[in-house]
Amino acid sequence: MHAHGSGERGGRAPRQGGRVYWAFPTLFLGFGLFVMSRTFPALLHSLEALRWPTVTGTVLRSEVQRVLAPEGTLYRPHVVYAYTFDGTERTSTRIWTVPPPAGPYGWARRVVRAYPPGSQIRVRVDPDQPDAAVLRPGLPSETVFPLATGGVFTLVGIFLLLAPFLPRPRQPRTPKQNRLIFGGTSVGLGGLVIWAVLQSWDGSLLGFFWILLPLVVGAGWMLLGLAVLWTVLREG
Repeated sequence: MHAHGSGERGGRAPRQGGRVYWAFPTLFLGFGLFVMSRTFPALLHSLEALRWPTVTGTVLRSEVQRVLAPEGTLYRPHVVYAYTFDGTERTSTRIWTVPPPAGPYGWARRVVRAYPPGSQIRVRVDPDQPDAAVLRPGLPSETVFPLATGGVFTLVGIFLLLAPFLPRPRQPRTPKQNRLIFGGTSVGLGGLVIWAVLQSWDGSLLGFFWILLPLVVGAGWMLLGLAVLWTVLREG
């Protein structure tokens, strides 16, 4: 009688290490949802600013502020600008709909450079609260990164939870498919490392030497991934 060996084909979840297996996707999903819950409402509010009317303003002052944090010295962009709405002249320091986060000096400096004192700027004004004006309706990159990280962890957790129930392929992946996956992953990870490193560069020559090693590592991963993908494409 054949009463054994058909559990994996019948759609039932295999054991996969029992409770230990289910702990990993649960942790991934829980962490991802926790991170997204702290940033997703801010994203929705920032998108509302796209519908706000715009007026012309003038930058009064822009500077990089130093912030002492437990992890060290961080920096925050600070911009003061004036604008007129409904016949009343107002001033504001809001760049985004959320308070500007503290981050690397290079990132804060790039934000400040976009608003030199005396320059004319476009200001988005909340018609219900005219004092609530912003310069950029989106979210700062220092906030988008945690949101994207939470999204990745959430998707990975969902996939791991559903993986035991998905039908298994009749044939294992070919070496070509494995190389495609490796090449694409290497390019993505290398690009992420390069982006994160450049965010921390303050624009100086000395600062460039500090980021040179991780920059080379990220570029190496990207080049390796591109080389693998190129060989696969040449094979047809």
